[in-house]
Amino acid sequence: MARVEAVLGKDWAQHVEGQKLKQDGDSFKVKLNTSELFEDWCRKVTSHVTFAIFIKNIHQKQKQ
Repeated sequence: MARVEAVLGKDWAQHVEGQKLKQDGDSFKVKLNTSELFEDWCRKVTSHVTFAIFIKNIHQKQKQ
């Protein structure tokens, strides 16, 4: 948004069009944040790996 301010001036967010532009920019910035998506993926992968190890251990014990 610093570039927008450089082009439109310091008071750009106080105008109606500027407020809409700021709202759109903030909304887009939230969509770019992938940390929550990545953390969810990590939890799922960890649980699947843990489950796979559990099944493998059971299978190995059954062979003995």
